[in-house]
Order: sequence, then C-alpha cells, then structure tokens
Amino acid sequence: MNKPGNTATPIAGDGNIVGDDNIAQVIKAEGGSTISNIVQTMVKVYTRSSLEELCDYLAQAVSAYEARMYQALLRHPLPHHPYKFLYSYELEDAPIYFGRDAAIQALHEKVLADRLTVLHARSGAGKTSLLNAGFAPRLISERRLPVYARAYNDPALAVKRAIAPPSLGPWPELLPKLSLHEFLGLACTRLNRQTVEMVIVFDQLEEFFVLPSEPEQHQNFIQTLGDCYEDKSLPARFLIGIRDDYLAGLAEFEERLGHIFHNRYWLRPMNRQEAAAAIREPLHHLNPPRAFEPALLEGLLNDLAKDEMEPPHLQIVCTRLYEALMPGERVITETHYQNLGGVKGILGDYLRHEVEKLGRDVPLARAILAELVTSENTRQALSDSELHERLIQRHDLPRLECVLASLVTARLLQRNEMEGTVRYELAHEHLIEQIHAWVTAEDVQAKQARETMRRALTNWRVHTWLLDETAFAFIHKQRELLSNLGLEETEMLFRSAVAHQAAVDIWALAARRKGIDIWPILQPALSAQDHHVRAAVVALLAVIGEEALPALGQALTDPVPRVRVQAILALDRLNTDQACQTLQDNLQDEVYIPSNESLPGFYIDRYPVTNAAYELFLLDDPDHKSPPYWRGRSAPTHLLEHPVVEVNWQDAQAYAAWAAKRLPTAEEWQWAAGKRAKQHYPWGDQFLSACCNTREARLGSTTPVGMYSPAADSPYGVADLAGNVWEWLVDKAGPGGQYRQLRGGAWFYSADFARIDYNRFWRKPDHRQDVIGFRLCFSVPKSGG
Repeated sequence: MNKPGNTATPIAGDGNIVGDDNIAQVIKAEGGSTISNIVQTMVKVYTRSSLEELCDYLAQAVSAYEARMYQALLRHPLPHHPYKFLYSYELEDAPIYFGRDAAIQALHEKVLADRLTVLHARSGAGKTSLLNAGFAPRLISERRLPVYARAYNDPALAVKRAIAPPSLGPWPELLPKLSLHEFLGLACTRLNRQTVEMVIVFDQLEEFFVLPSEPEQHQNFIQTLGDCYEDKSLPARFLIGIRDDYLAGLAEFEERLGHIFHNRYWLRPMNRQEAAAAIREPLHHLNPPRAFEPALLEGLLNDLAKDEMEPPHLQIVCTRLYEALMPGERVITETHYQNLGGVKGILGDYLRHEVEKLGRDVPLARAILAELVTSENTRQALSDSELHERLIQRHDLPRLECVLASLVTARLLQRNEMEGTVRYELAHEHLIEQIHAWVTAEDVQAKQARETMRRALTNWRVHTWLLDETAFAFIHKQRELLSNLGLEETEMLFRSAVAHQAAVDIWALAARRKGIDIWPILQPALSAQDHHVRAAVVALLAVIGEEALPALGQALTDPVPRVRVQAILALDRLNTDQACQTLQDNLQDEVYIPSNESLPGFYIDRYPVTNAAYELFLLDDPDHKSPPYWRGRSAPTHLLEHPVVEVNWQDAQAYAAWAAKRLPTAEEWQWAAGKRAKQHYPWGDQFLSACCNTREARLGSTTPVGMYSPAADSPYGVADLAGNVWEWLVDKAGPGGQYRQLRGGAWFYSADFARIDYNRFWRKPDHRQDVIGFRLCFSVPKSGG
C-alpha cells in the first residue's frame, strides 16, 4: 500500500489561487486520488482561512500523536505494580503483559491479511488488554500507528478524539463537520514518512448498539467506514473489537461491507499455560524479582480454573496476594493465600468494592445479585425478563439495564444468550457467601415469600388450601416483588385476604384485573368485625354494580362513619335510579345539601357527634385522650346519645380524619341551617324555646341529639343546629387568625347566640369547654347532585 506524499500542489477554490501553503500540502503529488478529491471539494465549500486553521491543527495533532506512540514504546518503563487488578492493560503496561504471545501472533496475521478485521471474545477474555499491551507494541515496532478508539455511541468521534484530544486545545470549526473518511484522509497526509500506515481500532463496538444514538448516526458511521475501506489510497487498516454476544449485530454493516464477517479472530479464554505465565512472569521482571511458591501456584491455578479460567479473577487474586507481601518478602506463600481467605475471601472483598462504586445504584445492584442466589445459597441463572419482573416495580428499566451492564463489566455477572434468551448468573460461586452476608433482611424475606408462594400454590391446586394468616401477611408485605402473579395465585391470595380480613381491597382489585368474579368472595367480608375491612370492601362495591345495592343499603346504617361514607360514595359513583333510591331509603345519619351558586353539594351529619360515636374513635386510637368528664376510655352510660363535649378543635380534627370526613366551613354550616330561606333559626324566623336547648329552657346541661326533631330541623332535615352545644368550624377568626369559629349556641347561652347568622363566637384551637362539641361533613364528586 502506498502512503500519500506531501508534495505541494496548487489548487483553486472560489476563483482564487491557493499557493504553496498548508492546504496545498494535503494533496498527493499524483493527481486524481480520493484524498485530493476530498480537499478539492472542501476548498469549494469552505473559506481558505478555515481550511488553513484545520490543516495547521491536524499537523500538530498527528505529529504529537506519533511522538506519544513511539516514545511510549521506546521508554518501556516498568510499572510500579506487576498486576492490573481489573483495569485493562494499557500500552505502557507492555512490560508486565504475559501469556498471550500466540494470540498476538494470530491476530497480527489476520490484520495484515485484509484492511478490515473483527476481533471477538466473550466478556472478560481480555481483548482490550490484548489490543493495548500486546498488539499495539507489535504494530508500533513495525512503524504502523495504532489509533485506539473506545466506540461508545459515536465511533467516528472517538477516532477524532484519540488523535486530537482536548489537551491540544479547542477544535477548529471544521473538524466536527468532517466525516471519518475526510478526517483520516487529511490526517494521513500529515504522517511522518517513516510511518507505514494507521491501524484504527474500534474497541467495545457493542456500545455502538447499546448506547442511545440516532438511527442516522448509525448509518452515517457504517457508510463512512465503507468509504474508508474502499479508498485504496488511504493508508489505514481497521480492526473492530466486539463481545461475542453482540457479534451478530455487525450484520447491520453487511449491506455496505458485505465481507465484514470474512476476516475474524476469536480470542479464546486463557488456558492453564497462558494463565501460569500471566501469574508468574510479571513478578520475575520486578526489581528485585518476586515469585510464587510452586505449590501455591499450582493450587491457585486449580482454584481459578474450577469453572473456567477468568482473567479478571486471576488479576484480582494476584493483586491481593502481591499486596499482602511484607517489606523484604520475596515469595508469595500458601500462608498469604489462606490469610486472605483464599479465592472466596479475595473475590468477596472485590465484590463489596465494585458494588459500592455504583453510588446511588448500590441498592439495585445488591437486589440483582441477591436474586441470583437461592435461599439454599447456590447460584441460579435468571433470564432478563425474570429480573425485570422482580425488580422493575422498584427501579426503572433504563437504570436496571445500566446496572446489569455495569455488573457484567465488573466481572461480577456472566451474561449468556441462548436461543434468543439472555440469562444472567454470578460469575463465580465464591461470591455467594459474601452476597449472603450483606443482603438486607427485606431481600431475604422477598426470596422466602416467593418460595412460600410456590409451596402454597401447590397446596391450593391439590387441596384448595388457603394461606394461613402468618404466611399471607408475610407474602402481602412482599407483594411488590410478586407483581406478575398468575390467575391461580391471585385468586388464592384474594380468598386468603377475605378469610383473614386483611388487605381485602388491594387483593380484590388485583383479582378483578385478572377477570375473577370478586362479588361472591367479597360478601363474607361485609360483616367483618374490623370496620377498616368493612370500609375497604364497601369502597369496592361500585365496581360490582347493582347486584351490590342491598349490601350498600345495609352499609349506610353502619355505626362507623367511615363505612357509611364509602357506601355513599359508591352509590354516587353508580349514579343510577336504583342507586339513588337505595340512598334515599337507607340514609339516616347524614343529610345531603344540594349545590348552590357558591357551594358544591356536600353531606353533613344529621346530629352532632355523640359520646357513643366518640367512644368508637377512642377504641381505635388508644393514644388519644378521652374527654375529662369520662371515666377512663368509656363514656358515661347516661350520656351516650348526648353530644360529646370538652373536645378542642384538634380533637375534632383527629376524629374527622378517623371518620373520613372534615369540619364544615361557616358557609356550609349556615347553608345547612337554613340560610337559603333567609331565616334567623333553623325552623323559621321566630325563636321558639320549645325547639332547642338554650338558657331559656333552663335544663342546665346537654340533651340527647334529635330530641327536638323533626319540628326544629332545618329545611334540609339537619337537627340540633340551634342550642345544645357550640360546634367547631374549620374557619379561622380573631386577631392574626389564631382562633377558630363556632356556631349554633349552647345550653348555657341565650337565644340570640343560637341565631344562624351569629358569627362572633370563637375560641383558640386548644380550648375545651362543656358547651363545645362538633359535627362533620364531607364532599362528593360533581356527579353526586
């Protein structure tokens, strides 16, 4: 192959004659070459000053690159450490690179046989180290200039950066615009006459297929690589390094480079003889030399080759053993090896180090590794789809794929593809003990939950046995890791939830999504003692349809307000004539207030909250204090149907949260009391002492709720809105809004305070008094009326 000469030839562009300058020097002496055509075209498109800047820069970049390569070979300084741990060997590591002489020779013959070569190997076989520390020195000694470019998602850009790194300063304006063919065509004209050619190495080209990039970018690179290959005037060869499992991806190149698979070299794993040289020889070249105890070397080779000889594991173990030598020691012995815990201990320490390097992805990495160990502490291979199913609920897919790739790169995982299925497993069984040591209790429980599920499903299929309460609770806690359950598993869990009256709503919805008829299974839970279960089931009944109307009607009379609220909302969602009739026939404790010009429709309690209702709340919340006039946690029996008093605003808020309701606003309270009729009292415009418990009644205490109904009810049928007890509202009042409003008057106050529009009574939120109680309300969707 002839290398372009550097004889200056004048060229014309934009009507100007370009003299004996930098631009002219890039044209070959013999006219008509591809490189000459490239330059001629560029002169017509770009200004002379921009081309001169480009040529100056490339002359400097190529000269500096050649100098770096030749000086690196000539100096051959001995690295300070004989091993590389898991770092790839670089050009300067050639003095300690051993064991691959046969591979270097075979690859060299392949590269010289054609202008395009594909080097492929499985992950961890050491192809990058072979290229840098073994093959590159051979090329440089023959005056062939290797250009190592890590592919990433833009191989052409990687070549430019290898020859013109950022340390040279900003790129000229034209450099990013050049195709790979144009760039190499111009760069090769600047080679020293002693350099025979460039050898462009695209290593780890699998990244070209994995990392995100535009489809146009793929096609541009394939096209320009084809241009480079076909340009016989270009003094360059090309070598693609790629992992075995991505080799088939090169088929994308075949349309442009039909023979891309014809000149291939497969780098096999190290054999025992090669591994022995890689372990032994670097120590012999130290000053002073070191050595392995012969028996240890044989034992180490046996341990490392238990599965297959893995160069990464060899490097990890040898690095740790060398670093274990004390000052003055020259021989690595069996004692050093055992003190480090053998291969198991050394690889385990490496595991911890590599996982911690992942930073915020450490939990995901640990979860992946934990999934690949069984509860019996053995390795298991899982497909990528199985890992996705188990982990995707907690981690997004791109991050999962990224961490899997990192763990493969770190040689902690093996990635194997067979018959279109990708499977992952631990790279070495010695990692298992370390993984088991640091996995979280949650990881262990999740693994046990899956095993429990497998056993339970067998019992369900054979005997229709449900999960016992303990097993169900355990699996429910780990449900996010069991998201891809089948029909049988889902029905078994749903029926178990109903049987144990736990998480019924969650498993009912899961069952319905699977197409299971949930209504016959749900019905027993409607009479559950736990009102949380009753409320959860009632909330689901809207999806059953009108078949559930009798159950919803019954729920409207439940003593616990949360259950009644869910029944009302379910009927509202149904919104049929039959649902409306069910609501009308069974509603007792709540009253619907239709919407007006300023308020949407809402429900309000027919009566103030009673001591009996408050007692249910306190049974459910043992940490909340009871009113001062109670004895312990029980209300006085003669006051059960009286309004609860001596509760402050915070007490009312806590009860509201428990009841799934809220305190009304002043406007809502007034509208429910009769504001629409513009009357002073709920029953009319005139005060009637027989209609309420105020000072005029001279009773001296509260009365049971509803005592004055229905004569004293508001136009909507809401009772006890005048007298008996003041009722907390949500609205702020007073200086700085540090008080809360109250409405309705009380048994101790006169009739004027019981007027609907009286708004000058407020107290601080922590105030308690035997004349203050509350009632609640809740909103409904817009479809509710």
